[in-house]
Amino acid sequence: MAKPRRKVLCVSPQFPPVNAADAHRLRLVLPYLKDHGLDATVLAVVPEQVGLDLDPLLVCGLPPEVPIIRVGALDRRWTSRVGLGNLGLRALPALLSTGSHLLQNQQMDLIYFSTTLFDCIPLGRYWKHRFKVPYAVDLQDPWRKDHYLRMPRSQRPRKLWFDYHLKALTEAISMPSVDGLTAVTADYLDQARWRYPSLVSVPMLELPFGAAEKDFEIARQHAPGNPIFTPGDGLCHIVSTGVVPTSFEPVLAALFLALSLLRREVSLPLQFHFVGTDYVPDPSRPRRVLPIAERFGVADLVREQTERLPYFQALHVMQEADILLLPGSSDSRYTPSKLYNYVLARRPILALFHEHSRLCPLFSATNTGRLVTFRDAEAPEQYGARIAPVLRSLLHDMTRAPDTNWDAIFPYTDAAMAKRLAAFFHEVVECSQGRKPVGITG
Repeated sequence: MAKPRRKVLCVSPQFPPVNAADAHRLRLVLPYLKDHGLDATVLAVVPEQVGLDLDPLLVCGLPPEVPIIRVGALDRRWTSRVGLGNLGLRALPALLSTGSHLLQNQQMDLIYFSTTLFDCIPLGRYWKHRFKVPYAVDLQDPWRKDHYLRMPRSQRPRKLWFDYHLKALTEAISMPSVDGLTAVTADYLDQARWRYPSLVSVPMLELPFGAAEKDFEIARQHAPGNPIFTPGDGLCHIVSTGVVPTSFEPVLAALFLALSLLRREVSLPLQFHFVGTDYVPDPSRPRRVLPIAERFGVADLVREQTERLPYFQALHVMQEADILLLPGSSDSRYTPSKLYNYVLARRPILALFHEHSRLCPLFSATNTGRLVTFRDAEAPEQYGARIAPVLRSLLHDMTRAPDTNWDAIFPYTDAAMAKRLAAFFHEVVECSQGRKPVGITG
């Protein structure tokens, strides 16, 4: 029996053209949802008030029939004076007002929060109580970053105390009444069930970040030039894109130790490029990677740019790299969203993952590079000694294109991900109406 058409309100404050990683889930699946019986409406913040860089190319391919409702946010220039820069809180009044108006005047069947701005998600509980509309949450990151509490105080992020307790409060408000969960890794779902036993009776879906071949076509045709390096200049350019959190430091220490070992043996005509290493688009912010490279005497081989590149320009840089570097986190649950884009860039990859990362078997199956895993509390000297020969081998074979296993990557393409997410949406609605036995979606 064909499923009835349903309406979904998708809350994504940092939606394109904002250059934010948490908006790509919706950006990729929206063009396909109508084919699966779903009519989506997006609730977002006015791009200029988000506080992040904009990339106009990100709106390419968005379906014109999908309404995108934009709301304002409190001016960061004023709120920062009292230490409030969080967009989730700055936009909360406008999201509440406009979202309530939409739900009052349109018959929505589901609310879906796809954002890492967890502080706005308690709106789901309020809207469910007032309008009787179920809501689902997309866990793209851990809501509470408990692993930071196990780090020495000197290594913890600034404002951790305030941020941690705020996240703990908003999670405790939102989770007990949620009607469905998606997550980039099953570890986040397991953790949610452990903290909130009532969630065992709601649908859940493990849905890693996907990638789209059409994005690389847009990058080839429209992206600006490569501002990071000059291809063909005689150097091997190894590129890593994305934020470098504190939990990356042990992995980078081992990598740079391996680099220092290699340069004792042979001349290394190479350059590492770390691009977009900070969440905040401020070039005056302290570097996160270079201080680690300096400790091991290889800072001359490392360049760091804290500011993010526009999304499609970053794809273009990845396509021109000789090798792509995919560092992992000391948190085994970390799931790098860029893995699938790295594969579609068709460049050799050096992946440094925790041995218990769920991405290890998938990366190995794609046959796109070399994987070196690490163990809990492994000393950088031990891990670096294992990275060195792998890096040497990869440098020797860097001109060889990866023999990618495309069958392994197809389930993580935009169309395949959209089909699974649409089935999940229908399941959440049916379960909330008591018309279907509740289960776990795999």
